[in-house]
Amino acid sequence: MERLAGRHTESRDFRLTVEELHMVHSALTAVPTRFVERGGLFAQEPFHIRTGFYRENFDALASALVQAVRQA
Repeated sequence: MERLAGRHTESRDFRLTVEELHMVHSALTAVPTRFVERGGLFAQEPFHIRTGFYRENFDALASALVQAVRQA
């Protein structure tokens, strides 16, 4: 977090360890599970309200991470 924190005014190349990549991927793919209700059903409306336009990017970013690691 310390390496990524702060205001970035220019492009940078951040190198993450495998463990850090795993953590980011896990966080991205776990977002929808935070919106499962007691009966085990997915709460679609709260998910869309809380994540807004970012919701479409969670899976895309997680997939891009996997593809980038595969190509490295």
